[in-house]
Amino acid sequence: MRTLILTAAILFVASATLFAQTEVPPEVEDAFDTRFPAAEDVVWEMEAADVYEADFEQNGQEVSALFAETGEWLETETAITTEQLPDVITKVIQEKMPDHEIMSMESIESNDGDITYEVVLENGDESVEIVFSAGGDIIKKEASKDDDDEEEGED
Repeated sequence: MRTLILTAAILFVASATLFAQTEVPPEVEDAFDTRFPAAEDVVWEMEAADVYEADFEQNGQEVSALFAETGEWLETETAITTEQLPDVITKVIQEKMPDHEIMSMESIESNDGDITYEVVLENGDESVEIVFSAGGDIIKKEASKDDDDEEEGED
């Protein structure tokens, strides 16, 4: 009987720890609630030592927002569709990476008013993440290879 009670207690503590969210300062929660009153299914985590990230849904879209521990809003990333991606960016992708398929896209609004777009493209085992300005200029480009095929053969 003691073993059963001990096991149940361990499982309870483990599940509580697993599902516990990051403790968020009231200033951050207030700023979040003011900026995103329609947010649903909010999950908080630490992005950095003094930066909180909220992942949530708003108006049917997946959204992520960053706040400083003081409550200052830093940026918002919103998942977008191909139709929402500016035509100039679509054109750059078609010209420079015609063999790649768009896997995901986000618009990123920063607290300085800038809006950029992050696009993840794939071609076979190659994945490329590109950040574009609203005007279609490439700000950052990061490529990676998927090594899963090599690892699967090692078993």
